[in-house]
Amino acid sequence: MNNEFKKAKKEFESIEIPQELNEMINKTINENNNQKNSGNNQHKKKNKLKTGLIAGLVAGSVFVVGLNTSATFAKTVYAAPVIGYIAKVLTFVDYSFSNDLVEGEVSIPKVEGLTDKELEAKINSQIQEKMNIALKEAEERAAEYKKAYIETGGTEEEYEKKKIEIKVDYEIKASNDKLLSFVITSCDSIAAAYAEYTYYNINLETDEIITLKSIFGSEYVDIITDNVLKQIEEQKNDETKVYFEDSNIIQESEKIREDIDFYINEDKNVVVVFDKYEIAPGSMGRVEFEIIN
Repeated sequence: MNNEFKKAKKEFESIEIPQELNEMINKTINENNNQKNSGNNQHKKKNKLKTGLIAGLVAGSVFVVGLNTSATFAKTVYAAPVIGYIAKVLTFVDYSFSNDLVEGEVSIPKVEGLTDKELEAKINSQIQEKMNIALKEAEERAAEYKKAYIETGGTEEEYEKKKIEIKVDYEIKASNDKLLSFVITSCDSIAAAYAEYTYYNINLETDEIITLKSIFGSEYVDIITDNVLKQIEEQKNDETKVYFEDSNIIQESEKIREDIDFYINEDKNVVVVFDKYEIAPGSMGRVEFEIIN
């Protein structure tokens, strides 16, 4: 058993079974125990079948949780047969690299299982393209940084210790049989200003990209703006929440950007995301507001 598989196995075994699943299993077991034990062989076979189904449900659910939360686990089981469930996101690129300019870590997903193969290919192609661009731009910045560093008295040996680090990664925000929401992030150690975020929200029932307009209708800008302003007002006594008084969103005549980033969380609510410095100091990072339907 290699180290990678051992690590994946450990992560798999440490995954917590969702509370709802526990409740459903306990309910089923209780119902089974309450049945009269007639001693009939057919009845025993049914009970055995039910127990097997419960065990399979537990294993399948834990497998899916592990697949969608652990890149190591996903990578290890990628080639394994999956009965009754096709995962919608699998890590298919997961590697580290180093050259004379940068050191990098890449982990990006591949969307699978969509009926619309054209959309599936388009999303995967876009993810790959964005990653390639991010790495290329980061290396260009690193080349400029290294040139300036050498020209101001630094040495190749010293730069090797200060080499720029690049990271491309993803995070799944929601994953179930109806929707898939995740974000691709790319950043380097030169400056946080170069960090990029790309959000994907997919309706798995219709194989369509989810938009704010498709959720809230044509008036989505006004609806979300009002919701965000209300939340900002409610936070005015919270010293940890500070917003620019002259930001567009806070001015009554302005509204959120039509192309604002958003994702959908596990509660199926939209979460809009403002860029760093867009409406608040950099110390608050990217500011999020959950829009309760």
